[in-house]
Amino acid sequence: MELAYPQHRGKLTTLYNTLWYLGSIVAAWTVYGTVGYEGQKAWQIPVALQALMPLLQLIGIFTLPESPRWLCSKDRTSEARDILFKYHAEGDHSNTFVLAEFAQIQDTIRLERGASEQEWSIFLKTSGNRKRLLLVVLTSFFSQCSGNGLVSYYLHDILSSVGISDPTYQSLFNGGLQIWSFLVAIGFSVFLVDRLGRKALFLTAAIGMLVVFSIWTACSAVYAQTGNTGASSAVLGMIFLFYGMAGFAWPGLMVMYCSEILPYGLHAKGLALCLAVTALSRVLNQYINLISLAYLAWRFYFVYIVILNIEVLCIWSLFIETKGTTLEQVAYLFDGEDAMVAAELEDRIDNNVTVLQEIGLHIEFVERNWINYKKKCSCFPGEFAILG
Repeated sequence: MELAYPQHRGKLTTLYNTLWYLGSIVAAWTVYGTVGYEGQKAWQIPVALQALMPLLQLIGIFTLPESPRWLCSKDRTSEARDILFKYHAEGDHSNTFVLAEFAQIQDTIRLERGASEQEWSIFLKTSGNRKRLLLVVLTSFFSQCSGNGLVSYYLHDILSSVGISDPTYQSLFNGGLQIWSFLVAIGFSVFLVDRLGRKALFLTAAIGMLVVFSIWTACSAVYAQTGNTGASSAVLGMIFLFYGMAGFAWPGLMVMYCSEILPYGLHAKGLALCLAVTALSRVLNQYINLISLAYLAWRFYFVYIVILNIEVLCIWSLFIETKGTTLEQVAYLFDGEDAMVAAELEDRIDNNVTVLQEIGLHIEFVERNWINYKKKCSCFPGEFAILG
């Protein structure tokens, strides 16, 4: 996320989490392929495949560049600057946008470092940080406890409750659902995140999930009371629609949004909290859903209808739009005039001589080059977006 160019950050960081579905697709269809196996191989092959993936990750780690903000925090500024030039300017060491961006990163980290030791208590010391804490917790919780956990962990029970108990058909349904979810997440959240914005996608997903889940609940009730096969088929359709609505936001934006709203000093702790709440929510899903479905059946769905109503209200009233800002400028949206952020990029580019002196580089910037640069840029509030 840190290496993504500001203009492309939304798409790239949203794409990161949606690629989870590629692994899910492989896992689902592997299970479908082994569902008819006899003996130990039926479960050994899927488990062995899951063990292979972390090994590939371990190898890939050694190809990753270091975080430029972390390098700046460790006073390894030349390395940080070289990485920014490589990924934001194609190696052009005279690119003024990167020079300004680099100076802003340095100054912002210096301000944050001087203001606090960044202990966990810093989350409670300002209204901006308290709101960040609340949004991280809400985003993490809603991503797992909006009804999606029912299908993720108990699809077998959900399908069996509407008369579909054949293991082969259940595995086939799951494989198709994973492919559908991936296509929807890529098609909606990745390509619309910088057009509609984060909050609009979250709100669209939450309202859509609420409507679809309500219909899903009604169809489940009809089947339970009458055995109507049409209601059973409708539940299958609602599951696909439900994941389609969820694909507008939750697969891609959960990690991305939490990353965006956290300043550098709180980034590691905030993401650790995000993943911890996510894991805790999954634990609740696995224990509470199983017991509740056994005792309440479709009536338990009303709990998620209540949660989805709360989710819509929280997104509408609390979530902050971060589209079109650099990571440093997001601080203004939470902290206002108290934001510990260095000078704006526009100010730094307008006063380019000051920028170059701050970072120890002395490059002549003539009027002709400035005019050419302006032709390549479009000025948005809060940043310069380079147009290809």
